[in-house]
Amino acid sequence: MSDGKPQNGTDRSGPTSSSGAEVPAGAEVTAGAAVAGIVRERLLRQLQAVWERHLAVLTAPAGWGKSTLLGHFAVSERAAVVWYRASGADGTAKDVASRLWSSWQRTGGRPASRSTAAWSSPADVVEALSIPGAGRTLVVIDDFHLLANTEAERFVELLAERAEGNWAIVIATRSEPRLNLSRMRVEGRLVELNADDLRFRTWEVERLFSDAYGARIAPEEAAELARRTGGWAACLQLFRLATAGKPPVMRSRVLASLQGRSRLVREYLTRNVLDELPEDLRTFLVRTCVIAEPTTELCNVFLGRDDAAECLESLRSRHLLLESPDGDGTYHCHEVLRAELDAELVRLLGERGARREHGRAGALLEASAHPTAALQAYLRAGDLPSARRILDEHGQKVAGAPGAWIDMLPANLAASDPWVKVTLARLLAGSGSLADAVETYQSAEELFELGGDSGAAERTRHERRSIESWVDPDPNPPMTPLSIVRSAIRSDPLVAARLAESLVGPVGSLARGLSLCLAGNAVGGGAAALSKTLSDASCPPSIALALAIAGHILAGAGLESTGLVAETTGLITGGTDLDMLLAEMERFGPTWLCRLATAASVLLAGNAGPSADELVAACDADGDSWGHAAVRFLQGAGMLWRMWPGTKPDGSGGTSALRDSAERFEALGAGTLSSIALALDGLSLALTGRAGAEGTVREAGELARRYKSPLAIGICTKAAELLRSPRDGVAEEAHGLEDAAPVPGGTATVTGAGSAAVAVVGTTSLGSDLASELRCLGGFSATIRGRQVDLGCVKPKARKLLAYIAIHAGQPLHRERLVEVFWPAVPLSSGLRNLQVTVSSLRGLATGPSGSELPELIARVGDAYALAPPSLVAVDALRFEELARSAGKSAKSGEIEAARELYEQAASVYRGDLLPEIGPEEWVLEPRERLRLVATDVATGLGKACLGMGDVGAALDAFEWGLSIDRFNDELWRLSSTAHKQAGNDARAARLEAKYQTMLAELGVA
Repeated sequence: MSDGKPQNGTDRSGPTSSSGAEVPAGAEVTAGAAVAGIVRERLLRQLQAVWERHLAVLTAPAGWGKSTLLGHFAVSERAAVVWYRASGADGTAKDVASRLWSSWQRTGGRPASRSTAAWSSPADVVEALSIPGAGRTLVVIDDFHLLANTEAERFVELLAERAEGNWAIVIATRSEPRLNLSRMRVEGRLVELNADDLRFRTWEVERLFSDAYGARIAPEEAAELARRTGGWAACLQLFRLATAGKPPVMRSRVLASLQGRSRLVREYLTRNVLDELPEDLRTFLVRTCVIAEPTTELCNVFLGRDDAAECLESLRSRHLLLESPDGDGTYHCHEVLRAELDAELVRLLGERGARREHGRAGALLEASAHPTAALQAYLRAGDLPSARRILDEHGQKVAGAPGAWIDMLPANLAASDPWVKVTLARLLAGSGSLADAVETYQSAEELFELGGDSGAAERTRHERRSIESWVDPDPNPPMTPLSIVRSAIRSDPLVAARLAESLVGPVGSLARGLSLCLAGNAVGGGAAALSKTLSDASCPPSIALALAIAGHILAGAGLESTGLVAETTGLITGGTDLDMLLAEMERFGPTWLCRLATAASVLLAGNAGPSADELVAACDADGDSWGHAAVRFLQGAGMLWRMWPGTKPDGSGGTSALRDSAERFEALGAGTLSSIALALDGLSLALTGRAGAEGTVREAGELARRYKSPLAIGICTKAAELLRSPRDGVAEEAHGLEDAAPVPGGTATVTGAGSAAVAVVGTTSLGSDLASELRCLGGFSATIRGRQVDLGCVKPKARKLLAYIAIHAGQPLHRERLVEVFWPAVPLSSGLRNLQVTVSSLRGLATGPSGSELPELIARVGDAYALAPPSLVAVDALRFEELARSAGKSAKSGEIEAARELYEQAASVYRGDLLPEIGPEEWVLEPRERLRLVATDVATGLGKACLGMGDVGAALDAFEWGLSIDRFNDELWRLSSTAHKQAGNDARAARLEAKYQTMLAELGVA
């Protein structure tokens, strides 16, 4: 069996499928002939670019489904197909020309200038295929590797260089062709697919068995089969043949054998892979299989030779070894092939000799600082003492690179080694099985503590707590990006966004961006923060890919208005396909994130893939409760997006999936997500006019208020509008609304269904009875729920501490920083006690007259303190700066009236210097001076806006106010003089000029 093709060479007219079914050749291919196997849309979409680039090359070993794919492509494109399957006997240009001519004749083609003569040169082919007005022609050259180093190979290269117009060439080969591909890549004239592109994804394995083989398999079985075979089409076919008509228990046995020494796999690989290699290259491949990631240096030392570079390159060109994507000179081979090479080594050297070779490789790898590969070699050698030594000496590094070694560990070693436990816990967490991961982490901690390694125990405990907060929310989580995202998902995402401002690096920007998106500000701060994440060179690949995939999916779902698409365009360049991004995610991302990306692609953007029920089953198989809830959310949201703003929505709009998602999220302690899901459920019911809409919207609104979710409130607002509106006017009314204001700062931008369900909600929508205010400009004062607090009764140190936290609102302040500012002369332990007592006294300010607890002014965040969120406590200094920024943006964009209004609002907030009663204490001097500069900018901007509107009197008032703040501001003096002259007050302008000169003299610059 060789790529599903006959071996006797008697019929080379057309492609065959992986199941051995012939595909008609020539014109018959375009006449709707059926090709066995499943149609793989993601690959067909990639191949369609060949009509623009004119050359496509598929390179993969035998059995990867190249011919089947080309058969499906030929049928789908409805083009004339010139199909040529190369033979080892076709060595001359005349052979190729003749075979192409014969196939072209079968398509019904006729030469342009010759009525009888066959083709003999590339020019003849080009002339015949380039007839103006003719339909498209696809030239398929299969088994191109058989033409290597012949005149025929050069013929095809010349033909590829001249392909243009309405015809294109597709080449399928087992080894990298000796064509000038580098030049074609640079010129943008090449489409490339390799074995990694061709491998069957998990959901494709399910489809292959259900649709092509008529034998449904469970999602978890499909996932395991895809993992063990690496998606190799031939191995999947062999599994099907070996299990046809057999009970599930036999399927499990055969599945287990695929990673070992299956007879079917051995026969296939021997006949179609190993037997085709030159003897010396085959020996090299078998002998070096004991090195997990071979390099030139390692292979030369291990074999005692100096030609390893040439051998490795030759195996790479045949795609039997894959080069590391990191470009570090390492290679690896397919796990199914590795298992067969291990078996071949045993046949060559015997069991004892093979173990000796693995042990020798382990010693070399350990000495060469490759502990993970050394561990794997020692385990294959059965050398448990050496394996234990690697774990003892390099456990932390090995745990960071889980691989095949984890499945090879004896049970006693897996149960007794803490680093193995850490590795298993990380794998469990990566699959979404969080409860099991936490339990395994705890076991690792106990083992570390028993061994006296307190440092490793503490690091493990930190990892466990990060995961544990997703199982059982921690009311006082550590200050990490992950805990902030968890907090945003639990409730009040605006607070989480402010806390994330103090975090540095791409993961910190990610935490802020996600928190703002959850609050409804995807267009403003959310997209900007996520863009900052992507622009950071240290951004982890899985995060970058996730954001790129999100942008692609949002575009596919018609949600370009979210702004995220534009922010991720830099990563999606060169026509990068979504399927390629998802494939990269499988390489870099944890299982739960890969599954979520696939779910979003299928359920939100409507791409081909597994059904929601299949995705949910995969989540349940891994114990991934979060994934189950997320898949149901995406299922319901996807149905809602696709029906908006149509007038005849189908089905329930995903309402049952959304409610299920809301209930599951609430059970997981994810109030923000629960409220958003239920709000979308209400929107869906309102849009479809179904019963229960009003009750659901009301219920969602209560949930949104409880969890302080501006986005959910905005969606409920839109749903309420739809319920009050005539049904026929829904689409028109909703169309065209856009996001309006940034978050945080007074308003929250909320996006709903597509670009349509958009509402702008003030943060005070959460309830004016929650509003409290700290005023720092012109004097310090506090108002809590409308009750003026007498700060004179508060001790001076506590009052200063509250003021300090207020002017740093939104930033968590570490307790040691606060001690350094307010108790610098005392020991840290005493300072921390003083801080705790002082904060407790301030929390007493939030007690009402009857003793009832009001919202706290100060929140504890791990080892830090922060002011309560802006939805609970407003600070005039922050409001002033936000208004000034907004005014500046309006002025810059030429919106003079809007700018004037915003400048006037800012001026009304600035009642004087920041905390004047504090005096010249160091911590207040810089922010005080900064706000004075902002105030003079406001005065300048306000005056200019008034002049632009012809209101000279108001402009003069603004300039005078600015000079009262900073009498040395040159621009304000000049603008005041100009304004007086415009008003005809030359005398006043002269007096002003004299005062200006006096001021300059005081500065010594007159």
